[in-house]
Amino acid sequence: MHPIRLSATTALALIMQCATPAVVAAAPAGAPVVVDRNCADGDFVLTVEDFREPSQFPGIQDLINSYQSASYLSFIDGVLARRYPTGKRIIDIAGGKPAVDRWLWSKNTASQVLGQLSTVVHEVGHGIDKSVPENRYFVARSKSGADVVFTAPGMHGKGTTSNSPKYSMARSLLLADLDNRKRPPAQRGTITTSKEFGSGSHGSDRDYAETYLNGDPANTKFESGDQGFNMLVEEWTQYINSMAVTYYLSSGGTTRTSDRHALLTHLWWIERYLAKIRVEQPDQYSYLIASAPWRQTVLSLWGRSWRYLTSTLPGMEPDSGQVTELARQPHLLDEIQRLRAGHGCDNPVELFP
Repeated sequence: MHPIRLSATTALALIMQCATPAVVAAAPAGAPVVVDRNCADGDFVLTVEDFREPSQFPGIQDLINSYQSASYLSFIDGVLARRYPTGKRIIDIAGGKPAVDRWLWSKNTASQVLGQLSTVVHEVGHGIDKSVPENRYFVARSKSGADVVFTAPGMHGKGTTSNSPKYSMARSLLLADLDNRKRPPAQRGTITTSKEFGSGSHGSDRDYAETYLNGDPANTKFESGDQGFNMLVEEWTQYINSMAVTYYLSSGGTTRTSDRHALLTHLWWIERYLAKIRVEQPDQYSYLIASAPWRQTVLSLWGRSWRYLTSTLPGMEPDSGQVTELARQPHLLDEIQRLRAGHGCDNPVELFP
């Protein structure tokens, strides 16, 4: 079947019947759910995401046994075709060998290739997504074989493009909210927007803030932290791919434990970003919550994230539970429910009780 590219509106229109009322930003009533069976996040998981339980994983031991370094690309294609077709589709769109070669450093053994595959799919995924002038997010290859691609304009950082319909807050300013003290950056480095460093109630961030939330949005030097909501979502998209590859290779002799940490951290950041702009940048928040493509994108990625995070994998980091607690705080889950309310979903039912 020839893959079909779906816009954000078309993709979700096929899987849900939610109306689109006026913007709703009031605090939701009742206990928040993590993934709503009755909204875009749950519908995406149930009807589009090609998720399989470990007992359903096709075998790959024959591919491992017959591995030859000269045929590494065929090996990757075979593994992903059986275990994670979305990852194979990402590599195919990117052009195959040239894209893989940029990120695959060691290929002497099957084990070496499997150990790098999470990174390969993640980085190649960045290469096929575009952020100017609109934001294109390749989300998944659906059960039917169609490409699910969302496009949501705007929400760029001010230093990144000159033709955005709506700029958004520099993502480094996430470190200026109250939640930051619970798990602050481990050390200052190039970070200027955080008031806290070291350990908080939920440990410290030793890697991700320094990479993605660095710099000073008030100066003229462009740094990663100057990027806006659109690129926060882009990185989130790729960490879902990382986690999915880790999940589907969990019986193949490799487990990349950092993927769970990275994905949970980005969920925590997404919630905090929504909360911060709702209070401090209401024009940005109104633009985002009134946009059906943005609501669909965020909710679909949200449900897809938890589909993999609720799975059990061995060898997780000792404090993964701490980051999970942060992402599941009721006052932050309310931010996701506000998006659902804006999407016409007012009967939340937990998909993963």
